[in-house]
Amino acid sequence: RQSLERGELASAEGHLANAVALAGDHVPDELLLDHLRVLVARTRGERAKTACSALLERSDISPRTRAETLRLLARTAVVEGRPRDVEQLYEAAAAAAGPDDGNLAAEILLDGTLTGLVSSPVSWAAGTIARALGKAAPGAPIRSRLELMQAYVSLLGSDASGAGVILEAVERTGLRQEGADAAWIWATGVHLLNALKALERFEEAGGLFEQEFERAVEAGAPWLMHALAIAYADTLHRLGRVQEALDIVCRTTELAEHVIQPWNDLAMAVLLNELGRDAQADGHLADIRCFLATVPADCDPPVRMWLGVLDSRTLLLRGEASAASTLMAEVEATAHLTGFREPCIVPWAGVAIEAHVAACNLGAAERVLADLETLTESLPCRMPRATALLGRARIAAAGCYGTAGPPGASPGRSAGGDGVRVDGLFGQALAAFDAIPMPIARAEAHLAYGRHLRRDGRPVLARDHLRTALSLAEASSCERVARVVRSELSAAGGRRRRREDDPASLTAQEERVGALASEGLTNAQIGTALYLSPKTVEHHLGKIFAKLGLSSRRELMRSWPSRQA
Repeated sequence: RQSLERGELASAEGHLANAVALAGDHVPDELLLDHLRVLVARTRGERAKTACSALLERSDISPRTRAETLRLLARTAVVEGRPRDVEQLYEAAAAAAGPDDGNLAAEILLDGTLTGLVSSPVSWAAGTIARALGKAAPGAPIRSRLELMQAYVSLLGSDASGAGVILEAVERTGLRQEGADAAWIWATGVHLLNALKALERFEEAGGLFEQEFERAVEAGAPWLMHALAIAYADTLHRLGRVQEALDIVCRTTELAEHVIQPWNDLAMAVLLNELGRDAQADGHLADIRCFLATVPADCDPPVRMWLGVLDSRTLLLRGEASAASTLMAEVEATAHLTGFREPCIVPWAGVAIEAHVAACNLGAAERVLADLETLTESLPCRMPRATALLGRARIAAAGCYGTAGPPGASPGRSAGGDGVRVDGLFGQALAAFDAIPMPIARAEAHLAYGRHLRRDGRPVLARDHLRTALSLAEASSCERVARVVRSELSAAGGRRRRREDDPASLTAQEERVGALASEGLTNAQIGTALYLSPKTVEHHLGKIFAKLGLSSRRELMRSWPSRQA
């Protein structure tokens, strides 16, 4: 127990196991519970479940022991990824505490909120924490931790009125869990890291991570180390430190005896995708889909929303704008269904607007934008405001080209006042992004404006913004954005690969059209992906066929890979 109090879980596990063995058939309840806490914290799930079941079968256990045992069973359900069981077991544990032990019931419900928050709807977490506050005695020490979690749950629903409570908690140690609970996966520190990320307090997030990670190392709690690493990796990702984020997740994955799923797969998929390592990311995405197929539709909402973002980006690159738009509508529905409305937790709104605009679904784009603009009125973070400004510019730019076909259907300089207005909107968006230390988001904003300028017949100005985007993306090792920018630069005349003495070589734009056509995309899909009209695509394909001596798309699909090799 001294080891347990010091957070030395590996040592505590050995000593408590020996004590249980020595006690034989007469193990005191408290000894069993201490042993179970360490087993769960050390992710010994099967052993913990067996011991919990044996304890619950005893007829002489007290209400407190039954409540604590059910709580530990709930924690094993977390380890095994059973979110609905997590909710039910925590509620059963709180009920088992009885009406005379309100503080214990409140503690159990707090634990349930800490544990189930990332896998359950915000409404469940809000109701659970409200019940806990109703059970806790006035002046009880637990009330400060309950109020902290209430502030965080509210933030997830886009109510930042409790931000001061969260920031104050970062400076305090009394709110942190001690003993075995310090090593529990969703300790308070993990949620505080996510809150600081959403509030754009990146420097404080770094300090908190170093402090809490050191505590997890000292406790011998590899799973907690992994949870902290995953939470902080998303902060590093937003700061443009993608490779560093991947390294920290990989290192702690190697240490953890039982990795946190689906969160490990999600972190790996997002970071590998940013680095342009799509084949590796695909394996993690497949595992995420398999996991989500086993849980209810309102469970693990952040994972579902991130998956939608990643898949939609891929669809947009392939020119399947309509499918991307449909998918982002599903992400929007998940956000509303589950209450995860804070736009920084999963930054999906910008991707949704881009997809809807690309699919000429401007009504859906306006709907997302209006909702985002409403949310930003009460939030202190700057990224959603910048995203809303960029969304407004995208929609206005689409209006300059009409909505009868894919973007680029009527390329040419924007007309009069509309063009000035669009430039002004993009200028406001770029200024907003340039004030935020999030280089990948900044790169995407400059890419969006550069693409508009290229379509608008202003290639020189387009190249300036595209080069800025490329510099930001390459400095962040974000190959996902960099390769799109390089392609746009080629189309804008920034990097010509055609040799003047070789009239048979393809231009940059012909290379892009040919590559997509060789993958089986239709003219409309190619046009959407490259922001060209179908007629322009057809014109480029005619030149490609002539230069390469081909007569059909089938021949192009057969010959293109060998030609590229």
